[in-house]
Amino acid sequence: MKGALKRGIAGVLISGIVTAAILEVAIRTLQLIPDDTPVPYRQLTGEEDFGPEPNQSVRSLYGTVYRTDSRGLRGPERMLERSADRVRVAVLGDSVVWGVGIAEEVTISGWLEHLAGPGLEAWNLGVPANNTYNEKARYARLAPLIRPDVTIVVLLYNDLEDAPDRVRITSARTISNPARRAPYPDSWRPVLEKSALFQALIRIYTNVTRTEDTAFSLASLPGILGQLDAIRAMANSVGSSLVIAAMPGVWPDPGRFAGLSDGLKRFCVERQIAFVDLSSVLGSPVRREYFLPADSTHPTAEGARLIAEALLPQALQSLQRPGG
Repeated sequence: MKGALKRGIAGVLISGIVTAAILEVAIRTLQLIPDDTPVPYRQLTGEEDFGPEPNQSVRSLYGTVYRTDSRGLRGPERMLERSADRVRVAVLGDSVVWGVGIAEEVTISGWLEHLAGPGLEAWNLGVPANNTYNEKARYARLAPLIRPDVTIVVLLYNDLEDAPDRVRITSARTISNPARRAPYPDSWRPVLEKSALFQALIRIYTNVTRTEDTAFSLASLPGILGQLDAIRAMANSVGSSLVIAAMPGVWPDPGRFAGLSDGLKRFCVERQIAFVDLSSVLGSPVRREYFLPADSTHPTAEGARLIAEALLPQALQSLQRPGG
């Protein structure tokens, strides 16, 4: 009797392990969840709040390599010294600019360099989970060092928050929602978060327990425009012209995105700043093939190329009107 019970328990355990392994492989192969960004993070002061650790190299669930330079920026180490025959562009934004799920050479900044040729260098100032308040503070720290000729700011609907996006830096140097406490210690995170099955289960739980999302609202637009005015002033102080881009996604619907885009366009017209509505190349509603599988926000390499193609002419034209 005891032997039969032990065999039964062993059978259940083996079946569970095999099932979990099959699901793990299926999720990875079919890319049933968005890719992750397992970069170690550090706490930063002020509204910048947090950022990637410098000098790191990690690989995502789906094999994307993320490396950071000595300043915590994605990409290779770059010299601060300027070259007289090269235009320097800084691209400011969140995980779309960072390039979740795609190689660094096919991010927006990577494509800008490829399309423009050796006469242009593009610095990737994107940080996952940032909003415009964080980006203003990061630009304040880096713009005097980089001194870009052109600054491009890419905004999404989820930038519509009324304060810096606060996250918790765990003891394992991952970022976490401070409003939620996981039923496991932070020390387990690096192992658990390497599992696609674990991340899928977390997403299912989050979707099931999620209430109506009212975190992002056009009521926050005046605050966002205030951050852009501050970025504009900083750009002027370092001799950089400004380009602002509105980035659509699978979410939200085109009507709500249009509210953001129209507000940004009015702001730019009043201040004579170059503006690009990226739905002109990604579609309205957006074409799903330009976004990563199971992902409503992040463009594929082809989507990033289209974005760069739309931004490059505006960036070059804005050189003729510095301080815009």
